[in-house]
Amino acid sequence: MATRTSVQFLTRTAVMLALALVFQFFGGNIAAAIGLPPQFVVGPLVNLCLLVATAIAGVWSGGLIGILTPVTAALTAHLPVPAPLVPVVAIGNVVLVVAFWLFDRRSVGRSAGPKLQLRVAGILAGALLKCGFLWGVTALFAQLAWIPAKAAPALLVAFGWLQAVTALIGGAIALVVLVPVEAAVPKTGKA
Repeated sequence: MATRTSVQFLTRTAVMLALALVFQFFGGNIAAAIGLPPQFVVGPLVNLCLLVATAIAGVWSGGLIGILTPVTAALTAHLPVPAPLVPVVAIGNVVLVVAFWLFDRRSVGRSAGPKLQLRVAGILAGALLKCGFLWGVTALFAQLAWIPAKAAPALLVAFGWLQAVTALIGGAIALVVLVPVEAAVPKTGKA
């Protein structure tokens, strides 16, 4: 039985990672086509993948995807930030995942209403914590001159309230997507 659970975990994680990478590569094109900045499309879609992976495969799945996506985005020039901020983005993603998971794990076995309330609370907590973490570290890096002075104002905006907005949008989409996904794909035994 442990082998089946491991295969499910790996498969679900791989599928959600692949989907996140597709969103990273093509989300900018979608954003341009509808006249939005790339962050307003790519950010919510990647956050959607992090949250869905966490809900269907566990915190390790969401966390792994949260770490890998900024690294792949930086390597492919889809994350135009100074190198010291790449691990910061990864940690911010993990903060979102863990906050959501702490609430989501309490929703197991509950009816639809309480389950939704716990997930909404997890998304709100995760979005605010991720935003606060990214903004705080970016402000610290700017103060220490670890990021170029010219880039600091734009990065403080990109890693400020925009992070909360994109996490909340991704979370709202995840709440809708999880209804049919969980009906078709039960949770793995992984934490």
